[in-house]
Amino acid sequence: MSSTRVEHPEPHTPTCGVPEGMQSSGTPWRPPHASRGHAHLRWTALLAGLCALALGLPSSPVGAAGSSCESAGCRHGGGGGGGAIPTEPAAVCAGGFAGSFPCRNVDLGYWFSIDDIGGGVGSDIWGWRHGGSGREFAIMGRSTGTAFVEVTDPTAPVYLGDLPPTGGDSVWHDIKVYADHAFIVSEAGGHGMQVFDLSGLLGIGAPPVTLAPTTHFPGFGNAHNIAINEATGFAYAVGTNECDGGLYMIDISTPAAPVLAGCFDADGYTHDVQCVTYAGPDAAHVGSEICFAANEDSLTIVDVTVKGAPVQLSRTDYAGRGYTHQGWLTDDHVWFLLDDESDELGNKHNARTYLVDVSDLDAPLFGSTYTGGLPVIDHNQYVVGSVLYQAHYTAGLRLVDLTDVALGSLCELGYFDTLPTSNERKFNGAWSVYPFFPSGTVVVGANEGMAITIPDLGGAACLPDPPIIQNNRQVKCVEAMNKSGIKVAKTQGKENSRCVKDAGRGIVLDADACVTGDLKEKVLKATANTLKQETKRCVGDPPTLGYPGGATVNTAAVDEQQALMHDVFGPAIDAAIIPSLSDPTGAGCQADVVKFYDKVVQARMKEFLSCKKAGLKDDSIVNQATLDPCFDAVLADAKAKVLKATTKFAGRVTSKCAGVDLDAAFPGACIGAGSFASCVDERGMCRFCLMLNVMDDLAHDCDVFDDTLANGSCPPP
Repeated sequence: MSSTRVEHPEPHTPTCGVPEGMQSSGTPWRPPHASRGHAHLRWTALLAGLCALALGLPSSPVGAAGSSCESAGCRHGGGGGGGAIPTEPAAVCAGGFAGSFPCRNVDLGYWFSIDDIGGGVGSDIWGWRHGGSGREFAIMGRSTGTAFVEVTDPTAPVYLGDLPPTGGDSVWHDIKVYADHAFIVSEAGGHGMQVFDLSGLLGIGAPPVTLAPTTHFPGFGNAHNIAINEATGFAYAVGTNECDGGLYMIDISTPAAPVLAGCFDADGYTHDVQCVTYAGPDAAHVGSEICFAANEDSLTIVDVTVKGAPVQLSRTDYAGRGYTHQGWLTDDHVWFLLDDESDELGNKHNARTYLVDVSDLDAPLFGSTYTGGLPVIDHNQYVVGSVLYQAHYTAGLRLVDLTDVALGSLCELGYFDTLPTSNERKFNGAWSVYPFFPSGTVVVGANEGMAITIPDLGGAACLPDPPIIQNNRQVKCVEAMNKSGIKVAKTQGKENSRCVKDAGRGIVLDADACVTGDLKEKVLKATANTLKQETKRCVGDPPTLGYPGGATVNTAAVDEQQALMHDVFGPAIDAAIIPSLSDPTGAGCQADVVKFYDKVVQARMKEFLSCKKAGLKDDSIVNQATLDPCFDAVLADAKAKVLKATTKFAGRVTSKCAGVDLDAAFPGACIGAGSFASCVDERGMCRFCLMLNVMDDLAHDCDVFDDTLANGSCPPP
């Protein structure tokens, strides 16, 4: 389900590769909470330091104000910037370009070089429309202040002026608007929250001018982001030096006199958040004020209706996570579209959006993913109707069709690439996008400047997925990951079998802890081998198809094998274990079911991966759409190996479980099933399908795959 690729070649641009929050920009890097164990981010920070050292910059994340790779002529991200791109006038998107910018279905109204709107390094962007006149204004954060640009005529914008920061310089500025006032925060220490009366822009006669805040709220020093629920008049500053970095709630109903209203810190640091008056399908929460928080390693949903007593409704992590960054709800409040700022780096896949079903706020479901067509990093995204507007750092603005979001099927309608020289996993380029102007104008904030764009989606259609022809080394990498994935799943399956058998004998005292504990470290050894093979086979020229990264392969194999155990035994495996001393037949039945069903899982995996290997070699598999039919190959079972395994499993159930109360022995999903063996096989089919969806970045309908029926028997994890 990857989106269209940019067709023109783009040269490599040198970069420090410093992630957001790790460059020497004069602002201290705020590490994630140690308890969350982002080892790879700490490792990347070390690389950042080495890069800075090589350029003669401060190697500490805390550098002198204004120092950056930019000053050394090096592109780097998360606010490093790649230097100014010269200002360009309006241009229609034709032949794949609007002026010098690659595009599809998006015209250029105007491109402002960062030097022409106050200088520094560009970052977040928001907008304001004056209700009386209909005039439209873009508000863009920069490392040295906030720029205000009138975009009423997108082809003749006017830079009105700059609002300097209250504290020192910092690339991280974030802006939201409420009641004709802009609320501005920054990571600079002591900045607090600036409040600016936007009506002051209407009468500027000789721009640009230097502006001043209308008022200043000093309740916190620095903040990473701010969100506003315009329906209630409350602002939520996040990533502050107060409230453990969580939701810092401010009553802004009187914009000139903000008042602290509450704090939610139970889940620690929040990176970004959207807070709404909930109007979705979860009837228990309709009308409540709900915040959807990107909390570094989870989507955390909080009811903040009562500011003095907020309630956490759920906290959900997901496979393949790197750094949970930001997201936005669909208009019906059914789906939350989440971006992760580090998964592309850690897992080596293209820009990826996670589709989260939040129809039950107490139990969100991470389902399908949408993977774009380029190996870049996604940053911020917003929804207007059926279109998702995304900022993909080096690939710029991407417009994605949400029409079939409920089917897990998204595709790209158009794009405007603000950084023509690079499509890489780097942190420079487009930072954010504001698509909410009634006129249809869309503004993009980039490190290098501001793009004022005019999408033309009338009759626009998604392009088919481009073919991905992989070289021999890339195919070898995929094959190595396939073998490793089978090995990890097989090892976890054997561990499951050993734990059940030993628990029945009394050798293991807690079957649940045994299944997850890997006491003999055999699973650890298998997962380490995956990473070893990845280093050997995949570094340098990683595949873009059939390769989600070694860590994701490991997680999917282990998690789904463990989940299958709970499907069969229920939430508490240990409580279901039958002691062999008192009931040897029951204990033997339990051990045989686990042991022989694992052989069915292995047979299906080998069939799928055999199909995948052959297709990659003969180039019949060239994208996700042509990889998905390998599920059909599993069902076809041409060599009858799966049939042999399932027949043997059913035979063992008949012979080894005769006289055993199966509902008591296996108090999970198969209680009361007409055929216990068939029920277990359906659960196994479900887990197999979910595992492969993660391993191969697919969106196969597992609900139908497990039993041929769309009956909710295999929902997304």
